[in-house]
Amino acid sequence: MGKYDHVIKQLPPLPWRGNSEDYQHRVELAKADMMSAPGTTGVFQLLSGSLKLLATDASNNSVVASDIGGAAWLAETYKRLRRLRDDLETIRSSLDLRIEATSQMVVDHYEAENIEMLRLASGGSVTVYPEPYTGVEDRDKLREWAVANGYETQLTLPWQTVNSLAKERLLASEEPPPGVKVFLKNKVVLRQK
Repeated sequence: MGKYDHVIKQLPPLPWRGNSEDYQHRVELAKADMMSAPGTTGVFQLLSGSLKLLATDASNNSVVASDIGGAAWLAETYKRLRRLRDDLETIRSSLDLRIEATSQMVVDHYEAENIEMLRLASGGSVTVYPEPYTGVEDRDKLREWAVANGYETQLTLPWQTVNSLAKERLLASEEPPPGVKVFLKNKVVLRQK
């Protein structure tokens, strides 16, 4: 039994699972790509290519050994590191998209199979549990509530604070702060051994 069990049944599902339509469309494309060729992901191919590019750049360095540590060597090193960083940012973006796609598929399969947690043969477990997830609908109402409840020095409450306040209030059987709408979002958790 989870701590939000008495609350979650009243909450509407999160529209587009909290994502914009465009992002959700990209997630759906990632799902289709992942399911069409399980075990082969473009992310790992991109990472492999980036590392090969870095190695190639290092071996084809036009700077002579006597210049190591000099301005030309540092400039070449800077260029390679920037290129690698850009590649890694691309990889991270792709990984984030595939993690979201996989999380959504995990939630769908767990719901279909009526399970909440799987222990992994490799160790650890993957659990899906519902939790409240907030979004500000009316900033003025939320601000009025924040000032009236001692949060005037913060004037703009970070999303994490609003989310935490809403969860605390729901646990106390109180309404979320005015101007806030609470949805149900399933969170996928990986625990390492």
